[in-house]
Amino acid sequence: MSFDDPEESELYFQVLAKLGVLTNAVSETILTFEINVDEFASKFPARIDVTIEGMAVTISRFVHGGKNSTQGNSFRLVQELYSKMESVYILSIDSDIILHKNALNNFVAHAQSHPDFTAAPRLLTCTG
Repeated sequence: MSFDDPEESELYFQVLAKLGVLTNAVSETILTFEINVDEFASKFPARIDVTIEGMAVTISRFVHGGKNSTQGNSFRLVQELYSKMESVYILSIDSDIILHKNALNNFVAHAQSHPDFTAAPRLLTCTG
C-alpha cells in the first residue's frame, strides 16, 4: 500500500488500524474517529513491512508527486523487496475506492487460478 503523501494522515492511521498494525488501544481510538493525528504523528517510518494472514504487506508513504510518481515508486519498491518471491500481486486503487470485504481474497484467488492474468483495468468485482 502506498500513500502519495509523506504525512501521517487520518486515512493512513485508519488503514494501519484496520490491518492490525497498531496496538488494540490505538486502533480503537482511531477507528472510533477520536483521533488526534498529532498524538501519533512522526512515530512511524516511511515504510512498514508486516505479514498479515501469511501475506507480506508493505505500507509506504512517498513525497507527493501525483499518482504516476507514486505508482512508479511503488513498483520500484515491490521489485526491490519482492522480486525473488514466487507470487506477487499488485492492486492499484485510489483512496476513494471502497472494496467489498471479500474483494482482495477474490482478486488473489483469481490471479492464482489464472497464471496469465496480468491486468484488470477499471473493474474489480466480487462474486463470493
